[in-house]
Amino acid sequence: MDKVAPELMALSAWSAEIARHAWYLSWVMLNTITVLIIFGMHERFAWQYSKLSQYITLSCVSMVILQTARLMDRLLFNTDVLPSVYKYGVPSINIAVASAIVIWLISSVINMRKGIQVLC
Repeated sequence: MDKVAPELMALSAWSAEIARHAWYLSWVMLNTITVLIIFGMHERFAWQYSKLSQYITLSCVSMVILQTARLMDRLLFNTDVLPSVYKYGVPSINIAVASAIVIWLISSVINMRKGIQVLC
């Protein structure tokens, strides 16, 4: 997304309305693709869904809901009720996922040193 964001910003100079649609819809598509990849990989390789993969999937679905709600709030209904929810919700979800991954990595290293194999 680091390569797409500058393109979206350049698009905003041309048409702000199209850029807004593209911004929200690109994030919705990215998170939806992430969920589909997680499901597809687990199904293809017959992996069990760990708590971490379930958490990441739930977070992506939450982001899709949040992005869609903000798009509808801002562009379709013109109510602009959700800016604070969006402003704090997106970073909160991202920080929570990053924290869960770090905690999972630390616990995996500790368990590996103890010789314990645990699926989180």
